[in-house]
Amino acid sequence: MSFSTIVGIFILIAALCGNTITAVDLARDGQFPYQVSLRTSSNVHFCGGSIVNVRWVLTSAQCLTLTTNFVVVVGTNSLESPGIPYSVELFINHPLFNRDTKVYDVGVVKTSTFILYSKTIQPVVLSFIPPTTGVPAVVTGWGVTTISSSATSNSLQYLNTNLVSYTDCRNQITDSTLTIQSTQICTIKPQAGDCVADIGGPLVASFMQYGIASDYACGISRYLLGFNKF
Repeated sequence: MSFSTIVGIFILIAALCGNTITAVDLARDGQFPYQVSLRTSSNVHFCGGSIVNVRWVLTSAQCLTLTTNFVVVVGTNSLESPGIPYSVELFINHPLFNRDTKVYDVGVVKTSTFILYSKTIQPVVLSFIPPTTGVPAVVTGWGVTTISSSATSNSLQYLNTNLVSYTDCRNQITDSTLTIQSTQICTIKPQAGDCVADIGGPLVASFMQYGIASDYACGISRYLLGFNKF
């Protein structure tokens, strides 16, 4: 399958980039069955991702520049659990990915065998609908737990937030150093606080995925910026 075909499928997914989140909670078993952990051959977690069908996982392009020898682990909320690993047949980055700006920070991974679904292993539905301001959303991951620490959480975390339309976000951002491009969307959280999202992890609203984490998301300001559309 060519990247253009895959991008055609995923064209309106957004990618989370360098943003603000707060007040995280620990996920229950099976609460986010689409969540995956990308791990090195020595079982070290390095990125998040999401199951989109029985052979494909959605993640960040920058994750796929870190190593070529990794597995997709599904069916677990704990980094201390081996979960169910799947070897990788191939992975592809978006051809317009820019590591400096994180524009089009999108990648896909094809597993060597079919992912077997269960109560704790399910695909997420991809959204092709532009975000509407105020729609509740959730970000998940094993990311760093505080701004000052590089330590990750061993348990899957989640943050409840809200989507913001491109127009509303552009009209609210007054910082001249921040540029909201037409390929980007935002989310909003009234307070600042902890960190949660892994690079590659999903942003989901109404059971549909809108975004991919492109950086660790930590409490700095009110708006979460930089969701890149494919």
